[in-house]
Amino acid sequence: MNTTTNYSDNFLFIQPNLKNLVALTHQARQLSEKFQSHTATPDDLKTMGSQLWETIQIDLEATPLTPKRIVIDSDNMAVQNLPWECLYHPQIGFLGRHPDYTVARQMLTKDTQIFQNVPTVPVGPLNILLFTTQPENIPQQPLETDVEQHAVRTTLAPWIKQGWVHLYAPDDGRFATLVELLNTQEWHLVLLSGHTLFTSPATSHQSHYPLSAIRYPLSAIRYPLSAIRYPLSAILYPLSSQAFLIFESDDGTGEAVTMHQLVDAFQDSLVQCVVIAACQSGKCLEPGETNLSFSLTQAGLPHVIGMRESLVDRAGCVFVQAFCQALAQQAPVDLAVQQGRRAMLILLKENEVWQTHRHETQVDHSVRQWSVPMLLTRDPTRPLVNWNFTPTARPPRCVGKTGDLSPKLFIGRRRELRILGEALRCGKITKLLIRGEGGIGKTALAGQLVTTLTELGYRVLFYPLPKGSELESYLSTFATEHWIIWWDGWEPGFEGDVDKAVELERISGYLGNRPRMLLTSRVSIPHANDFSEYCLTCPEYHDFWRYTRQLGLPHPDLQIRWIYEVLHGNFKGVQLLQSLPTCTQAQGLKTQLALVRRYLRAYSQ
Repeated sequence: MNTTTNYSDNFLFIQPNLKNLVALTHQARQLSEKFQSHTATPDDLKTMGSQLWETIQIDLEATPLTPKRIVIDSDNMAVQNLPWECLYHPQIGFLGRHPDYTVARQMLTKDTQIFQNVPTVPVGPLNILLFTTQPENIPQQPLETDVEQHAVRTTLAPWIKQGWVHLYAPDDGRFATLVELLNTQEWHLVLLSGHTLFTSPATSHQSHYPLSAIRYPLSAIRYPLSAIRYPLSAILYPLSSQAFLIFESDDGTGEAVTMHQLVDAFQDSLVQCVVIAACQSGKCLEPGETNLSFSLTQAGLPHVIGMRESLVDRAGCVFVQAFCQALAQQAPVDLAVQQGRRAMLILLKENEVWQTHRHETQVDHSVRQWSVPMLLTRDPTRPLVNWNFTPTARPPRCVGKTGDLSPKLFIGRRRELRILGEALRCGKITKLLIRGEGGIGKTALAGQLVTTLTELGYRVLFYPLPKGSELESYLSTFATEHWIIWWDGWEPGFEGDVDKAVELERISGYLGNRPRMLLTSRVSIPHANDFSEYCLTCPEYHDFWRYTRQLGLPHPDLQIRWIYEVLHGNFKGVQLLQSLPTCTQAQGLKTQLALVRRYLRAYSQ
């Protein structure tokens, strides 16, 4: 027997002292290579998991505990770097995805002072920061950050409304913004979704994982060296393997942040759990070396979740969504991770197949992605928050007959959201007019900006405004509450424009700069001289392409490009095209596009 085991509150703390560690490490490296080449199969996971199970020699069937929560308890980095999530029992199967079991790793440390500095469990609500990064200079298959944000918002909406959970998902992926948020607000769960970058003496600053169908094809990424925060000499001539997390720079391109800088950002924060939903954020590149996830754990964070191998974008989104839902239901962290893994078992709908960017059918990633998330913990029994509190239901986020701020999927426009969102949040702009042609997405962009502001505590007053004393009661609260007034679709030539203009001048003059004010219009507004005007132009083709796929248009990519050019990226035109009978023949599509263009000309007048 080479394993020490103790049982506590349904936990099995296993302290491996592996005599065959070298052989297991070699086998784990071979499995990792299969992950990189998309050739890992359930049999490969089973073989690895069976070897690990034979090594620890624990008879789960002899214990009466159900569920059984397995914790690999070791300060040996080589032991912790083994793929324990693949543990395979000959009768029970894979424990890492079983509904009655969990698999976690507890990191021991000799630095007891760090552990003693961990504050007591804070009282809820559970404050969640979903921080996504999306640099613009990634040419192939950027992350679906907008889909991930929408999924999490939709999943957590009931608990947010009741006051059990607070969520903030900014469209600003700059490292400076993350540091500011960590220093100015109390977050219990931080979800970091982005790209990782690895360096080694042999590969310089290029990645050795050129994967085209997962979260990032690093072989195609070009990061300007001036944007890399780590010393340039270490990037060009690194003495050892290093890991970076890629954030956005001020101009939207990539900025590499070292794991040491990331640890410093979280130091002394009240964060209870960090999820790094990025490829290989939980993997050691060289034997005995640390990584992003292990570094955060050693710095004192109670729980850290990293990805042991490359992560498919959809798998990351599914995991985060299921993980957050389980936490909102007050599940312990290890059980929430297990539910996230189980949600990753089937990633595709019945009518979908995995494809490369060249539309070549690939191996089904669903068969192995569940084994990628790994939980590192300093105390598996520690909850994220104390749920023994009385929640305060949120007041209505919006007031007005036309108001609807239910979670909606908004695709693209990351640069506009970052620039305008920061300006409104920081008060650089208090009155904003978004102008553009009909159907280009003004209302959707304004809605996304407003949604983010409401997550910071703002309430929205929609036009038409309440009348009489009711309006005065709302105006009287502007000095004590954060409000944003939204006039959507201020178009010329309609009855009541004179009254609207007078009301705009009256409200604007009365309120000054206290609330935020947001207008959308196809033209400039003479009565809004004190508004900052932003002219919305045609969306990027990739965002337009993703929008057509979300609508389910069956046209091939060449025809989508044609539709984009003929309609100038107009979303309203795509919606009308979707309502017409499906036609993928060139002449028939040409006729339909001509019909849509005539409608858009009439719509814009």
